[in-house]
Amino acid sequence: VASTGAMDKVFKTGTKHTASGLLLYKKPTKLILNQALPRTEKMVTDGDNVWWYIPDENLVHHYKGVNVYGQLKPLLDFLSGLGSLEGRFKTKVTPAGTKDEVNHRLDLTQVKEGAGPSRITVWLSAEDLTLVGFRLTSLMGETTDFTLKNIRFNTRLSDSLFIFRIPPGAKVTVE
Repeated sequence: VASTGAMDKVFKTGTKHTASGLLLYKKPTKLILNQALPRTEKMVTDGDNVWWYIPDENLVHHYKGVNVYGQLKPLLDFLSGLGSLEGRFKTKVTPAGTKDEVNHRLDLTQVKEGAGPSRITVWLSAEDLTLVGFRLTSLMGETTDFTLKNIRFNTRLSDSLFIFRIPPGAKVTVE
């Protein structure tokens, strides 16, 4: 679920977009986001290139030589482990059962304003501390929520998964 808080305040709207799909991550900078709903999209990065494919438009955006780690650093740091965020965020823990919290909640707020999200909220299962979701909040108040299901850790992912193959007939734009 993504919402645009800054624009909501200006236009007095409650804009929210919900998407679902699959996320694959291989340290340090390989990532695949396969979105199934509301429309099919695929984002693949091999660490140097980002490919964003929109099948309905038969369109591929290719971002060459992108500093993937710099652009996606907060998300990649988070996926690599909370230890990599140490010193950059102050923390607050809200245990399950407090207020309306079903899960344990960890709020991470940037100590010094800079690149990436100003806040990361993490939800952990009350039963076994399994990661069940997280929210990234930008400096403008835009939020992106990730609800996680069927999580598998330490799965061997082949590097070949992160090589994007252009579908036949697709238009490619290089950015």
